[in-house]
Amino acid sequence: MLNIRRILMPTDFSASADAALPWAAHLAQNHGAELQLLCAVPEREPDSWLQLHDSTDREETWRVLRHRAELKLANRESQLPMPTQSAVSESHGDPSSAIVSYAEDHGIDLIVMATHGRRGFRRYRLGSVTGEVVRRSTCPVLTVRHDTPESSADMTLETILVPIDFSWYSHLTLTYARAFAAHHGARLQLLHVISETACPGFHLMQSGLVDQDLSGLELEARRRMLQLLAEAAGPAVEASVFVRSGSPSGEIVRFARSTGSDLILMASHGLGGLLRMMLGSVASHVVHAAPCSVLVSRWGHDLTPDNASLSSHYAGLQTPGGAGLRPGL
Repeated sequence: MLNIRRILMPTDFSASADAALPWAAHLAQNHGAELQLLCAVPEREPDSWLQLHDSTDREETWRVLRHRAELKLANRESQLPMPTQSAVSESHGDPSSAIVSYAEDHGIDLIVMATHGRRGFRRYRLGSVTGEVVRRSTCPVLTVRHDTPESSADMTLETILVPIDFSWYSHLTLTYARAFAAHHGARLQLLHVISETACPGFHLMQSGLVDQDLSGLELEARRRMLQLLAEAAGPAVEASVFVRSGSPSGEIVRFARSTGSDLILMASHGLGGLLRMMLGSVASHVVHAAPCSVLVSRWGHDLTPDNASLSSHYAGLQTPGGAGLRPGL
């Protein structure tokens, strides 16, 4: 399942974007993958990093923008220890669309990009290209904190945190995580968060969950995670299971910070539109708040679980008292 042959690193040449470059190069070397750099040049209102103020003709503007972007890409390539490919794509308003389209057209197996560390109103107003790529990409996306150290020693993966919500996505993510951990010699931390707030349609929790004995729920969640781990395909790796209660995104971030996780590997359910506005996205929140890099896999809707082997995990997990334990992520 782990087959990383082509890695894409989009860049806007900012210092934040460049934080992902050492990670992209490290992973490309580690996996023997081809590294591609991409700059999505805006169609209009050129960014100040290109310092273009003297051209009004659209074709001439694009020619100059492209040339300057190519020079900057060549400069990045010269800093890398391996040969790379680079491309300039015209962005029609939304850079994330150009990045996702390029990844799909060129068979990219992993996108590596940095978060810009925006918070509050500024993040809401400006939006997040990385967040949109995470939400829309059909291949895994590794997000790197903008303040990540560049030392190769800091790229060693010893512990990988895998949030488990008992959806059938969990099975696919865990299979991927086992292969990824085995390749990097890392151990897994499986974490399930029991949400204390009922939210039909997203958390899919029963209204009586809050009144249940949490100790019974924790025992059942641990048992089910061990069962998932035993049934997931892939090489054997060292793994531990943990259960917390509270806000899923908050608990994932707190757990990663308190245990020193080197990477969070999780699934995105790809929520969009009004549902995402109302309920938010756990993956999106974790990407922007995590103390470490986050690898998000969004499994396509064309995939379907093997009902014969997986239905017992995703139809609702039973606690000792008989109440259903539902996903908390």
